[in-house]
Amino acid sequence: RIKRPGSSSDYRGVCFVKRTGKWRASIKIKGKAHYLGTFDNEIDAAMAYDARAPEFHGQYAILNFGTTTSAVGGS
Repeated sequence: RIKRPGSSSDYRGVCFVKRTGKWRASIKIKGKAHYLGTFDNEIDAAMAYDARAPEFHGQYAILNFGTTTSAVGGS
């Protein structure tokens, strides 16, 4: 995956929060961000995004890892 300019993560729906030193997963629906959780590492945050993307975007969901993953809990 190619990192997008201005992004702190290589993964869709994931950003690094400097204040906490953790990774945040979120998904945008109709312009509004929906918080999915905070994670210790970037991969877990990306997996959380992948687990929820099909719920919101259905067959049009674009996943980080190409297949639906099992839900990963955040804090």
